[in-house]
Amino acid sequence: MRERSIAPWRRRLFQAIRIAACTTVGLAAGVTTALSGTFSEVLSFGSNPGNLKAFKYVPTRVKDPAPLVVVLHGCAQSATVYFRNSGWAQQADEHGFVLLFPEQQAANNSSLCFNFAERNDSERDRGEALSIKQMIDAMTRQINIDSKRIFVTGLSAGGGMTAVMLATYPEVFAGGGIIAGLPYRCSNTMFAALAECGINLLPPPIPRNHATDRTPADWGQRVRQAAPQHQDPWPRVSIWQGTADQTVDPPNAQELVDQWTNIHGIDQTPDETETPDPNVTRHIFKDAQGKALVERFLIRGLGHATPIDPDSPDGPCGSLGNQFILDANICSTRRIARFWGLIGEPPTVTIGSADAQGFSVRVSGTANDPDGGQVKAVTVRLDGPAPRPDTRAAGTTNWSVAFDNLPNNTRYTPVVTATDNDGFVTTVRGAPVPLGTVPPNAPPTVLINLARVEQDCIVVNGVATDADGRVAELAIKIGSREFSPVGLNQGQYRIRECRLPNGTYTVQVRATDDLGATGEAEQTGLQVNATESANANWQGHMASGRLRVYQAPCPSVGFGACDEAFPGILSRHQFSPFDLFRRPNSNDWYLDPANIP
Repeated sequence: MRERSIAPWRRRLFQAIRIAACTTVGLAAGVTTALSGTFSEVLSFGSNPGNLKAFKYVPTRVKDPAPLVVVLHGCAQSATVYFRNSGWAQQADEHGFVLLFPEQQAANNSSLCFNFAERNDSERDRGEALSIKQMIDAMTRQINIDSKRIFVTGLSAGGGMTAVMLATYPEVFAGGGIIAGLPYRCSNTMFAALAECGINLLPPPIPRNHATDRTPADWGQRVRQAAPQHQDPWPRVSIWQGTADQTVDPPNAQELVDQWTNIHGIDQTPDETETPDPNVTRHIFKDAQGKALVERFLIRGLGHATPIDPDSPDGPCGSLGNQFILDANICSTRRIARFWGLIGEPPTVTIGSADAQGFSVRVSGTANDPDGGQVKAVTVRLDGPAPRPDTRAAGTTNWSVAFDNLPNNTRYTPVVTATDNDGFVTTVRGAPVPLGTVPPNAPPTVLINLARVEQDCIVVNGVATDADGRVAELAIKIGSREFSPVGLNQGQYRIRECRLPNGTYTVQVRATDDLGATGEAEQTGLQVNATESANANWQGHMASGRLRVYQAPCPSVGFGACDEAFPGILSRHQFSPFDLFRRPNSNDWYLDPANIP
């Protein structure tokens, strides 16, 4: 359904949303690093049923055959803006791959959003999805493209369309990168997607739309139905989400994890958790052979934007100049390309032995670079009550290091870091090594100083300490949500989780020390009750404005409550009083409080 065919009142609504949510989009500030290639329009690429435009960037030097990355801009952006600011052009120059930038047109969507939810545009061989596939086919005719190394990434609605392309043409893509995006088939129309996909185009205090929570099997089935003939392998997927995103509800990141881990036949429990920056948490989901198939980056405090790192020590990544491309001290562009294997793999490192000898600990092992480069350096440190700083090991492929004159009767945990010539880093921890007579390791002490409810939020703070070492990791679990890492500041922690459904919650805080021991604290009986109720018959509710003609974001159409039309309400209650429920400061009333998003 093209926007030009939408009813006039919906067209006016979309236009009002666009004015309220978007600023005027001009050409972004120029890229500070000179580029070698040419950014140009692809004038002919097929029947183009989605009425899109296409642009390409071909560096002066490309691999033969060349990988291809399809890059999809977000709403209120253009191909030019994303080309100039996202950092993909610099990565293409440096590593020899080709870029394709599809572009939405205002005739299709006045906010320049790809129509990821419209069935006519999000099914195989139809609309915008087919137009993008035709662009890829045209590129393979013009350039010697490596058919096994075609990838797609996008922001916001471009992230939603990335999920569409991965689902509808899984045989085409080796990997995808979804930034502040949506699961495939979270809705069947762009209009309904506001409520059903958790999209918020107007600022608070307008009531929030929340991500739809479906089972992994349900999400996975929606992808399988998009290309029912497809067999393994499925594309690897990198998922990025800012926790302060006011446009796309952040829990969509979990729904995407559910969808793509189910597709790969793996569970939804992370196999590894990393913290590459104090505000960044990376979860890695692997198969039985240890291959990372899905990753998720959660960036604390980031709004609705592509995260870049213009002053990265690894080299500039992206440039400022667009409100939806922001400096987050981590480069999503480089990290996604690395996850796909486009810019090399990090080194592998193993600890072969770690032994105590007298008052010394000797550690040795191996390291290598799987993409053919060289390991530049191996450093080793000892964690524990008497830690020792990073020390350069002798050798790289086979390395060893000795720590002498250590205090007796304590444990030391070796931590080894290998760095290759491309700057990629791998760190592994070994098993604790006892030196002398060592008392049992005491687990960390965890205290919850405060746990309170604030409307639909739970606030928790406290302290976590370790008497014979250090707290290496702290995580908090609220209700049925998974444990999430939390930072420590001088032994203190604080977290605020919002958008919780009504109910009774238990908070669990778990601390793990540098030797692997854990300590926990628990607070039960936290009652979230963020709904108001009103009791009247249908005439009283109507006179008070609780039964009314609804428009977005309330999902009901016509007269009635948000979750039931008036004929059903009248048939059930006739002239008897009944309750309606809502969240505070909301105009949307529900017959069943369990339906309140």
